[in-house]
Amino acid sequence: MPHLAALITVTTNLLLPSTTLAAPLILVTIRFRTVLPLPLVVIHGLIMINLG
Repeated sequence: MPHLAALITVTTNLLLPSTTLAAPLILVTIRFRTVLPLPLVVIHGLIMINLG
């Protein structure tokens, strides 16, 4: 996949100058990905309980 390789190169070229900005952003997105599903699961469970 040449377009994927090009995309990776472009993103790395963009991220390298702003690594100090990128690192916290990556950590935040990882944190959100692990935290976000939990409330969704709880809400889904509550809806299922309410529906009986």
